[in-house]
Amino acid sequence: MKSMGRLFLAGFLVCLLAACSKEVPSAPRHDNPLDLRNPQTGGDPFQVRVESTPDGPRLSWSQVDVPGMEGYLVYRRVADEEEYELLQSVGKGMTVLVDTSIAPGYQYTYSVVVRGVNEWQSDTTALVPATWGAAPMVSIEGGSPGYVTQYDVTLSVQASGATRMQVGHEPSFSGLDWETYQRSRSWKLQGGFGERRVYVRVIYTTGDTSEVGEVVVVVHRLPVADAGEDQEVAWGTEVRLNGSGSRDPDGNALTYHWSSLSGVELSDTSASSPTFVASVPGEYRFTLVVNDGQEDSVADEVMVVAAREYEHEQVLVPAGEFIMGSDSGESREQPVHAVYLDAFFIDKYEVTNAQWNEYTQATGKSTKSGSDDHPVVSVTWFNARDYCAWAGMRLPTEAEWEKAARGTNGCTYPWGEGIDSSKVKYWDSGDDYDNGMTSVGMFPEGVSPYGAHDMAGNINEWVADWYDNGYYASSPSSNPQGPTDGSYRVFRGGWWQSDPFSLRTSWRNARDPSLSYDYIGFRCAQD
Repeated sequence: MKSMGRLFLAGFLVCLLAACSKEVPSAPRHDNPLDLRNPQTGGDPFQVRVESTPDGPRLSWSQVDVPGMEGYLVYRRVADEEEYELLQSVGKGMTVLVDTSIAPGYQYTYSVVVRGVNEWQSDTTALVPATWGAAPMVSIEGGSPGYVTQYDVTLSVQASGATRMQVGHEPSFSGLDWETYQRSRSWKLQGGFGERRVYVRVIYTTGDTSEVGEVVVVVHRLPVADAGEDQEVAWGTEVRLNGSGSRDPDGNALTYHWSSLSGVELSDTSASSPTFVASVPGEYRFTLVVNDGQEDSVADEVMVVAAREYEHEQVLVPAGEFIMGSDSGESREQPVHAVYLDAFFIDKYEVTNAQWNEYTQATGKSTKSGSDDHPVVSVTWFNARDYCAWAGMRLPTEAEWEKAARGTNGCTYPWGEGIDSSKVKYWDSGDDYDNGMTSVGMFPEGVSPYGAHDMAGNINEWVADWYDNGYYASSPSSNPQGPTDGSYRVFRGGWWQSDPFSLRTSWRNARDPSLSYDYIGFRCAQD
């Protein structure tokens, strides 16, 4: 019996030891609010929430109270970074924190832990993250921030970890009706000009979306400058420009800025309609730019032509060769040689007293008496040169004068061969105006091959060249300009006291350029 009792006791002890050796699972600690297994917390001891506010993300969490707790530690991590940084340490009575130090365009992860826990501190107090994506940084290409001057708008976003951009814009934006693009997108805004609100958010690599960012885009129309119609006025008068037709499509007030392209001074460059004096004949050009407080307009140009009362009629002498000089003339007309000239224009008539007096009115030079339609005489070579420059032209070269007079067939006289009193004014010619100067153009049958009048007789004419008796022997074959210096200037054509020999197109003579002669006038030429 005793042996059986011992066996029973041994078996009982073995069974007891075996039972005691099994692992008994511990129950959830319902009194530990930090235990992730606590069904009361659902695996999130702090129930952290993040909301968007105008000042930044607002964190809130449930209050816990455990032995040894002193408060909370709030950590923050940028989405692309590995390490958390301590954002703030707060007391245990505080359960709300607004993060005002965020940078737009980044995604943040927040974590909350308790501070000062002893008994309850364990691995179960692992960080509990909450993600908050800030509204992205949005840039607008094609204008200053929030301001463009055309329908086409390009938006691009800067957001760490973002892969795509979603855009909604009025009038289509509503609820979750988003259009998804890459991180940069160009499109044409609808609805005309004016203010448009564009809404942007980004999609992160995690699939989450950021908060919504709003961009106000002002689609702006440029102002339009209108410098007015071109004008033709009499020279010497005051002219008023007219920029009153300028406008701003958006209704903004305009400022004006006029610029002179001709060097003339305006009364007020900031006025809508400034004035100036057209002191000399010619073209005056101006530009107007207006500004609506945001942008300059495209410049608009206007031209004012100050016309002479007596304009110069001119004829064209085409480019090409002609024969210059004469074998039967004087030695200074030799040798005969071919000359090439570029095309040019030359006055159809000699400069008249009326034209000269218009010049003197503008410049203060001495006026001339005599009939308005008679050629001006008693002017120095320098006077003639200055007049042509004032008129925007020049004196013809000697070669140009001769080609304009005789053409390309080597004619002795402008009209051809043989002297004829019906075609030229000369001494004792027997015409109705015998022995005296006549009006210009009185002998239309004596015009040159190009239509120039009075290239022979009536008065002589200054030309540009210095005189050299033997110049033809060394003259260039293309566009000769005459000797580089000398004592006298050439004159051509003969006058009403000349004999037929001096009326020839090849005849040449010279005088002191500083003196005036009652038998020498001039005509102008230009390229």
